[in-house]
Amino acid sequence: MKTANLLLFFLITSLLYGQIGPKHFEFLDYVKATENLKPLKYGAKWAEINEYKVLSGSLEENIKVDTTIKIEGQITGLLTISKSKTFNYGKSFITRKYNSSTMELDQTNLVECDNMGRVVKISKNHADKDLVMFDECITFSYDEKNRFSRATRATCDTCALSIIKFTYRDDEDIDKVSMGLGGMGTLEVSSVEMPGLVCFEQKYEFTSDDSDPMIKMMMERSKNELNTFQRETIGDNYLYTYSYVLNSNRKFDPYMKEIRDKSFKLLEMEKLSEGKTEISVKYSYNQNGDIAKTEITRGGETSIYENTYDDRGRPLIQYTPDGNKSIYKYDEKGNWTSLYNYSDPNTLSTITFRKISY
Repeated sequence: MKTANLLLFFLITSLLYGQIGPKHFEFLDYVKATENLKPLKYGAKWAEINEYKVLSGSLEENIKVDTTIKIEGQITGLLTISKSKTFNYGKSFITRKYNSSTMELDQTNLVECDNMGRVVKISKNHADKDLVMFDECITFSYDEKNRFSRATRATCDTCALSIIKFTYRDDEDIDKVSMGLGGMGTLEVSSVEMPGLVCFEQKYEFTSDDSDPMIKMMMERSKNELNTFQRETIGDNYLYTYSYVLNSNRKFDPYMKEIRDKSFKLLEMEKLSEGKTEISVKYSYNQNGDIAKTEITRGGETSIYENTYDDRGRPLIQYTPDGNKSIYKYDEKGNWTSLYNYSDPNTLSTITFRKISY
């Protein structure tokens, strides 16, 4: 899982450059992932995580291999690249990241949960006080139907807040999204009913002095370019088409299509280039709502990957749309203790070990 505050940062910066569409929906998927963040289970007090990068083939000169182990019959050299610790703190938890070279504390994150187990606040603090401007505090709010409704990001006590808000339609689909652009203005995305489909339009409103080069660039791009998406009803599902639009000729150039069900679960994805399909992905789910199978078609060839889970719903083997594979191992109390990541189904790339104290 990506670090929460980095993902939100990338979301906001991508929106600054006009890339609405998928990023808008990825944020919803991110919120669902955030809700799944949990403290350590079954009375665990803390966990120490060491991640290693696999060095395949011959080793480069001057690279020190810290250890060598045998995994699934493959002798593998490992190089330490990161280390962190996680501590339980009531319903919340603390993560600490250490410098891979000096092992000194680099960053502390506090993830706070409410009584329902939902993540309501993430605080990031750097040990190096010269980086205080990069400290962050992100708060999350939910509406009466337990849907994500608002996130607020602050990078310092005196910095302008970045706020994103969601409102919903009667059919549970999104009606409007509004986002602050770091004190430079606002971005609003609204749904517009049209015969047989729903289009989403974006509107920028800049409040800062347009003599700022960044503001001038954003204003020019928002005037001449538009990334937008539309929704069509297909049986019990929705088809979302993401398009790049040049305002000069209003020509829609689709670059991605998605089919999602009414609960917003992704069923199919198709990436386009100049009107041709580059890659398509289909997802199947088990009765617990977890991805059970992924079918990836690229260049006319289809690869099928099946995720597996144990009887407690924990992931054992998981695949991503680019064919990466992850294998999880657990201790007798149900906490994962090792994670093996493959850059393709047969090439081991990183190994993460987690030592847990009870």
